[in-house]
Amino acid sequence: MSNAIDEADQVIAVSTSTQNDLVAFKEYIANRITMIPEAPVVTPTSLDSSCQLSIKKPYVLCVGTLEPRKNVVRLANAFLKSKLHEHQLIVAGQVGWGDVKLPQSERIRWLRPVSDAELAYLYRHAEFIAAPSLYEGFGLQIAEAMAFGKAILTSNCSSMPEVAGGAALYVDPNSTEQLIGALNSLGLESAKRGELEKIALNQASKLNWDDTCYRTLEVFFKALEE
Repeated sequence: MSNAIDEADQVIAVSTSTQNDLVAFKEYIANRITMIPEAPVVTPTSLDSSCQLSIKKPYVLCVGTLEPRKNVVRLANAFLKSKLHEHQLIVAGQVGWGDVKLPQSERIRWLRPVSDAELAYLYRHAEFIAAPSLYEGFGLQIAEAMAFGKAILTSNCSSMPEVAGGAALYVDPNSTEQLIGALNSLGLESAKRGELEKIALNQASKLNWDDTCYRTLEVFFKALEE
């Protein structure tokens, strides 16, 4: 990373949070870094009626690679202590680093989606999305959840408030008690969940690949001119 930044004519950061992290790391790049957000990859257009997954409903969905920064073990332990006794927690993602092991419980299920259609199915049918990461460069799962009009439980740090805006219930990701409270709130209070769902689609509309591509081209042209 250090060498790549030193040699780059221009640097693109996917969030203001990441931009600030990079400038703190290499202060001299401040005048050649541009923030360009990502946009949802899996959206309702990814849905395929032939894709059907055998999942007990209702369920809370957490999308992400199994690695420490995703904070899935603390989320799972909080879920087991919550009042959502009729819910399942679905963790959808591949194996990452750190040898993360989820608690063994019939209420927790780990899936490894192999297609956008499977992920779209999971987003569509989830009651709400939990993304309490310790760190995210952008938080693609949050953008995708909003594209499906889902309420989000996420962290009050890093890039997550920047991406989710008013569509999320925020917690300190290091606090199991706050996670339990937020899970109970979104799982048991349909009015609260509905309030965030209304905001989600509007927030998602601010993120689109056409704008991202156009702004990225501008950075390429700027690098070529220099």
